[in-house]
Parts: sequence; structure tokens; C-alpha cells
Amino acid sequence: MKKIIISIIFVFTLIIVCIVYVASASVDSLNDIEANTEKLIEAERTVVTHSATAENIIEQVYEANGFSEDDRRTDIKLNISTSINRVNSISNVRSSDSINSETNKSYIYDRMLNSIDYFNSLQATYYHIPSTGYSYYSTYCIQQGENPKSKELIYNENGELISSCSFDGKYSANVNGDAENIKVDADIQKQKAKSINSIQNKSIEERIINDRINISAKEIKSENENNIYEKLPVDIESSKKLDFVSLVDSKKRIKYLPEENEDCYFYRNNLPQLPMSNTQYFSQAFAFGFLSDFKKWNIDKIDEVLDRECFVISGEIDGDYSEKIKTQKFEMWVDKEIGALLALEGYDENGDLSILLTTSEFVVDESIDQSVFDDLSNL
Repeated sequence: MKKIIISIIFVFTLIIVCIVYVASASVDSLNDIEANTEKLIEAERTVVTHSATAENIIEQVYEANGFSEDDRRTDIKLNISTSINRVNSISNVRSSDSINSETNKSYIYDRMLNSIDYFNSLQATYYHIPSTGYSYYSTYCIQQGENPKSKELIYNENGELISSCSFDGKYSANVNGDAENIKVDADIQKQKAKSINSIQNKSIEERIINDRINISAKEIKSENENNIYEKLPVDIESSKKLDFVSLVDSKKRIKYLPEENEDCYFYRNNLPQLPMSNTQYFSQAFAFGFLSDFKKWNIDKIDEVLDRECFVISGEIDGDYSEKIKTQKFEMWVDKEIGALLALEGYDENGDLSILLTTSEFVVDESIDQSVFDDLSNL
């Protein structure tokens, strides 16, 4: 790609290096829990003027990464009638060409890959058993728009705080707790052997929601001298300008690289800044891993989870991804409006539970008490 150089009387230049997260065909980006094989692809440097708009920048970076007008994302309209919405029989819905149309599957896939575009605020709590690593509870809240803020608290199986992250619009602060707490139930096979209905601890979930509201980053930081603390500045506007993947058609976000003999997955920037909870509110990895092949899954019905309409999806996966997450069959509940993942069950070749996500709180676009968020300027 040729360098774009725009000159004015006073020369102002901004060098933009755009980084794209790339994973192998077996991608499973569940942050530190399910580590991916990642590599970095650096876009060509694009030089713009001081007065360049965000729109100009994102378009230049889009082109610099080899995307054209034919690759541009367009709005996808859901095509499901009211009568189908009310169908509860799985067999009847599966036989319906209407609900399992290419358009409807494209809509779900696109929503999961771009879910942060479809909510202004979110308050949620969930429990997750990944395929590897440790099981955990997450409680978090997100505020987007002109005054973006976010906060998450992560707890182990015993309800002990193991990490937290706060974002106040200018800084992001992470506190990682005592490593010994993380090791609780590290052998998650013990958890997977339990009945799904008995896995979650409701009392823990109620308590940690209260913690999210009342415990500050400052308190967490000073609570234990063994805590590892990190505070970094965040330029959220630059992140938005560089989020060129938001312009790309969801079906074009996997590219085969012949020189590498593998697929390249284009991930959007995690603008809410939460490193763990994006597993739920921005499930790009699950969308790529479970839904990229439309022939291997079906929309079974529309059901409700916590008063939210959800697509109930079932399917199968194979190949490297299946081997990596030890899963062959899955069922997931995807929020119809915003594309967040409200529930997931995966099963291995023996029919045993291999991966699980369940949600106990999920509140969209309701006002959040600003005292919940941290001011990190003096932390």
C-alpha cells in the first residue's frame, strides 16, 4: 500500500501503526484463560494531517489492511416472523427454512462479532468453566458513549477475589490477587463432573454483585501487599479511530494467508477495556470458533434468559479448534438484540461437559450509579 502523504503549510504528521490480532485456525481467545496462538500483523504506515478526521483515519487504515469496497460491512435485517418466534418445538423450528436462512445466521454471526455497537450500558454477572484453566465468576459493568467507564471483578470457585480491572475513561488499572487463590480448583474436571444445575453458587453471585457496587480499586489495591498492580493510560479516541475492523463484513474477517498456510482472524478493539468479561459481552472468539461455518449449526428456537430474548443455537465443531477446547457439540444462547453470550454448554466426544457459561444478571441500557466507577487519576 502506497503511503498517503498530505501536506499543508505547517506540517503535522501522525504515524499510525495499526495492529491486528491474529490467531491460528484453532483460535480460542478467552484472554488469559484460554490463550491463543497469536501473531501481530502491522499495517503499512499511513501519514495524515493534524486536522484529519477520525473517519479519514479509519478509512485509510481499512484500505492499508487490504480491504476494499466489496469487503465493507452492511446492515443485516433479521427475517423472523412473529409466528416463528412463538414456536417452542425444536424439531418444528429446525425444519423451518425461514428461521435458519442465510440472512438470519449472518445476523447472529455479525451481532456476536460486533456486540459492543448495540448497547450503551451493561451490568452483568456470569459463571464460566473454560475448556482449560480455572473456573471463575465475573461481575462487571460498562458505560459507553461520551463518558466511557467500566469495571470488573473476578472471583475463584470459592468466591475469593483474584483480579479486578477498572477503566475511568483515561486510565485502566488492573489488580491481580494472590496466585494461591487462582489455583483453587485448577483441575476443573472436578467441576465439570457436577450437575449443571448445582455448579453455580448463588450466594457467591449475590455477594460479588454487592462487591462490584461497593468496593473500589483503591481498596482492592491496598488489601493485600502481594497484589500485583498496574495502571496504564488509555487513549480511547485513538482506539476508536484504529478500529477499522468495525467496517469489515463479518464474513470477510477470516482471511487465508497462503504464505503462512493458515487463517488470519481480524478482531475488533475491546473498547470497554475489560480483559476477562469480554468473553460474554464481546464473544468474538466463540463466534469465530463455533459459528463461522454456517453449515454446522442451527437456530433451534427463540427463548428467554433473564427476560432477554435469545437465539438458542446448537451445532458441532471439528478440526484443530475442537481438539483444543475438547468440544465436539455445543448449545448456546445468544442475546437477540445485542449478540452477547448468555449461556453456553459444550460437550466432548463422550458426551461429558467440556465448557460452560451461565448468567445470573444481565441488565442492558439502564442507568448506572456513577459512584460504582473508580476515579483512577490519583491512584
